[in-house]
Amino acid sequence: MHQWGYLENVGRSLKEVCCLMKTLVETDADTFENEVYANAVLYVLAGCEEKYKTVEPWRNFSVIKGFDPTGISGVTVGGVVKVSNASGSVSVYDVSGTLVKSVNADGGSVEIAVPGHGTYIVKVGGKTVKVAM
Repeated sequence: MHQWGYLENVGRSLKEVCCLMKTLVETDADTFENEVYANAVLYVLAGCEEKYKTVEPWRNFSVIKGFDPTGISGVTVGGVVKVSNASGSVSVYDVSGTLVKSVNADGGSVEIAVPGHGTYIVKVGGKTVKVAM
């Protein structure tokens, strides 16, 4: 049994693999069955896709897609924190934990003005992301 013992006997039913490592671990190519490499999607941290295409066994996946595990998409800054695809309460805090502003979103985009350059914590539902401007 290899270090991925919990994946033994998963076989053809595995359709998605999620790996959140920024520093990749190289292991044997036989970590997964050939059917998994051919049919399952490997989800990795956004921006790390190219790394995964160079290391065993990850490079064997036919499809490698990046994603943001926070589930918060489209956060941009520039005097304004803009969150796309937001639903429910969207709150922006400064690094001391002081609430800058909170608004309700209906699945669209929201913009929250911030006082200036710095680091902010954006909370959407139960998920958070740190942004710096």
